[in-house]
Amino acid sequence: MMSEGASFVECKTWPSGPERTPQSLLLQVCQLIVKIDMQVILLKQINGIGNAGDIKNLSDGYFRNFLFPRGLAQPATPENMQQAERVKEASARKAARNKEEFKKLLASVQKESFVLLKKANEEGHLFGSVTEKDIAHMLQEKKYPVSEDHIVLPHPLKVIGTYTVQLQFDHDIEGSISLAVERGE
Repeated sequence: MMSEGASFVECKTWPSGPERTPQSLLLQVCQLIVKIDMQVILLKQINGIGNAGDIKNLSDGYFRNFLFPRGLAQPATPENMQQAERVKEASARKAARNKEEFKKLLASVQKESFVLLKKANEEGHLFGSVTEKDIAHMLQEKKYPVSEDHIVLPHPLKVIGTYTVQLQFDHDIEGSISLAVERGE
């Protein structure tokens, strides 16, 4: 009997004709691969899956080996479902509050130009590179609460110059800042 969330992924046919002997049946048993999905409650936002409090059908291996040990999800039991509703409501309130704060922060950050000093050679190539972490650290020194998760760089900056750096606070709150990387130290 199959569980409710199980589905067939692959099944080879049974042997037939003269090759159908007990030994061949044992050797050529139907290779049934069953994928079992289970309902889980997300405790934190996970990109590509959902937000905190969402109830999702995910594979049991993904839940057991990745989400549960990291405290990102829990099984969807009746007790946990009630808790999920409370988590979802709290998450929605926090998201609304953060949205306003992010809009204000983005407006104030966009008014400024930023300069980052790095060691470079004569041709302007940096010794090392400028990453999201470097930019976040510079913004935090200037009292802007921006984490490296909010900074979107397609690749590390390796040459002196002026760059437009994308900031993404939420799916619908994004903007850019001007960053000049100059030779220093």
